[in-house]
Amino acid sequence: MLTTFDLDHMPTDLLSPLPGVQLNQLRSILTFGSVKIAGLKLLLWLPSEVETTWETANYAGEESHFYSHYRLFQSTMRILPNSESPSK
Repeated sequence: MLTTFDLDHMPTDLLSPLPGVQLNQLRSILTFGSVKIAGLKLLLWLPSEVETTWETANYAGEESHFYSHYRLFQSTMRILPNSESPSK
């Protein structure tokens, strides 16, 4: 058996009901996948899917969200002293 410390999914659960909003159960499972960042020779584990289920006093439901096509953005900034700041 191969053992690594890669995080491939992370479940979260509501520990106790929230009577104020009638929420009895809430569970999310976040699944990660490896993503290669072009140009940087970088491999990151980023979210690929989130599954959420819930139960209230009157309703139950589930949602799935999928993430893909990650892109890298870069920006620069500089901080100017008040004397050089553009006027508003």
